[in-house]
Formats: sequence, structure tokens, C-alpha cells
Amino acid sequence: MATVTIIVPTLNEEENIDLLLHRIFKVGRASHLDFDVLFVDSASSDNTCERIRAWQGREPVRLLRREINVGLAGAVIAGAAQTEATYAPIGGRQTIETIAPDGEALSIDYAVPNRNQCKLCHSKDGELTPIGPAARHLNHTGPNAANQIADWTARGILSSAPEQLPLEPAAFGDAAIQDRARAWLDINCAHCHRAGGGASNSGLFLGWDETNPTGWGIHKRPTAAGRGSGDDLFVIEPGKPDQSILVHRLKSVEPGVLMPELGRTVIDREALALIREWIAGMAPAAPGFAPASPR
Repeated sequence: MATVTIIVPTLNEEENIDLLLHRIFKVGRASHLDFDVLFVDSASSDNTCERIRAWQGREPVRLLRREINVGLAGAVIAGAAQTEATYAPIGGRQTIETIAPDGEALSIDYAVPNRNQCKLCHSKDGELTPIGPAARHLNHTGPNAANQIADWTARGILSSAPEQLPLEPAAFGDAAIQDRARAWLDINCAHCHRAGGGASNSGLFLGWDETNPTGWGIHKRPTAAGRGSGDDLFVIEPGKPDQSILVHRLKSVEPGVLMPELGRTVIDREALALIREWIAGMAPAAPGFAPASPR
């Protein structure tokens, strides 16, 4: 039995099935994964299911077909359980038992987002867009002891890589603490906290290319008060991590306070320690003054 199952919800996708499966199997095999693909179809009216069945018997492809549209969340839940699905417009909850990096048992109460919640992260200028690692996140030595982008390009996994590869340090590597902290914020937060993103109205821009420290949150007041600010005055109070809203939100698991607000129910303690160390090492500055960016 496969150790990884890729769940793919479908609704009238006959034109995309072959292309998708070719790419999945090309990448999966190049990555040496033991996997199968489970399609959960929500009453497609075209030939989606016929295209899927054409792959069965020659590749590890399975199909769970529903006679009603169970919605995106319902399809994911049904695929995970491989049982009958019910329409789930408000998403759902899945308990995941795993092992934490320290070797201890970890139980995660995973919240399956509903369709509207997907827009909170997958939004750019009002349009739904994919999110994922950028070239700067992949420009490092990968598991094959070669540059990840060069390796994937040579093996046909990746195309259209930029000629001039941008570079971003590893968050838990040996770069300067500011660069590592900002790298973590970039990959975990900047898909929302960017111009045109779902959190652009906050004025907090956490992308790697942001050069204004106020945009990072240094002596920046929140756009809204309440539980999310924890009675703190600034997103980042230099030298005082425990008086910084950023730390308050990263260490919380309370809905309406925690950040990122979707996709987690546990505290990333390694990341929290990184952000604390960064803020603690900042020289205190008078409110309204932000130190110049070193880049």
C-alpha cells in the first residue's frame, strides 16, 4: 500500500486529467515517492471520470465518485476517510496523529478550510492565485547534494527557471538573525502580507524584497485593536519581544488571535524562538523611528 496518497477533488476537469497525472507521476517518481492518486469526483457532467478510469490498471490511480456535488471541503474529507461524503460548506475537522521533531507524540486538530477561507491566502488583487515556494526558496543545496533548481531542471521536473537566481537564506541556517527571521516571515506570511494580498490592508508587508522596516512591523501600530493586539502597542517593539504583537500572535492558538490564522492549531516553537531572538537583539528606538534597512 502506498505511503502517500494525493487527493484530487474534481468537477468537470476532463481536459486537465491527463496533463495533471503526467506531471504528478513525473515529479513523484523523480522524488522517489511511494504514492498513489485518489480522485474524488463531485458529480462531473463531462468525461472526467472516463479519463480517470483510462489510467487505472496501468498506474496507481483510484476514483471515488459522488452523485452530488459535495463541495471542495467535502471532497477532501471524503478522500481522507475514503467513505461516503456529505456536503460540507463550512469545512471540517480532522484529527491527525503524528510525531513531533523532538520524538514526542503530537495530535493535531486540523481544520479543513471552506471555499471562502481559501480566498484569504490564495488572493492577489482580488483574483484566486496559486501560492507556493518561489525561486529564492529553492535556490539551495537539495537532498541530491546539488542546487535544488539546477537539479530539478536537469531532471525535467522544473522549467522556466530565471537566469539570475535570487537567493534567500535558510530560516534555521547560519545566516544573520535578521535575515533568517525575515526569511521565515517571507515564506510563511508574505502570501497574505504583501501588496494586493489578503492582508494588504494591514500595511504589514513581510516579503523578502520589502526594504522599509516599518513595513516589517518595527514601531508600526496595528490597524485594528482588540484581542489580536494583546494590549501591545506595536507589531514589533525593538528589544522587547514580549511587548510585540507579532510574538503575541505567533505564540497563540486562540481563534481570532493566532497567526497564520488558518492551517495551524499548534505553536511552531522553533520559529517563535527565532522571532523572539531577532526582536530581542534590536536596539530600542523612539516610537516613530525605524532603523534603516541594511540592504
